[in-house]
Formats: sequence, structure tokens, C-alpha cells
Amino acid sequence: YMKRKRYEYTHWDDAIHGYRESERSEWTPENQKVLSRIRQFAFDDPTQSLVHVHILDIAK
Repeated sequence: YMKRKRYEYTHWDDAIHGYRESERSEWTPENQKVLSRIRQFAFDDPTQSLVHVHILDIAK
């Protein structure tokens, strides 16, 4: 899916350039393990994180 999207070079707050973005709420079991580790590290209460995960693919 992401490979079909074009890279964007403008952003509403000019913070990033050359990116593709998406949101996901369903993951493979392998990816779910990775997200669980990230949530444990990044949030005081991992159960309060949002259902949809914002994904950014930054151009080289």
C-alpha cells in the first residue's frame, strides 16, 4: 500500500518534507509485538495509547 503512495514535499506546518503517511489499526502478530514494546517504552500507561498508529515513511 505505501509503495503506491507518492512522497509529499509540503506539510501544513513545514516540519517535514519528502514523506508518505498512513494510519493503521490492525497488525500482524509479529508487528503487534514490536508495537507493544514501543508502547511500554514510550507511554506511562500503554493501555491509554490510541488505536490508530500513524505511520511515516521518510524519503532518503
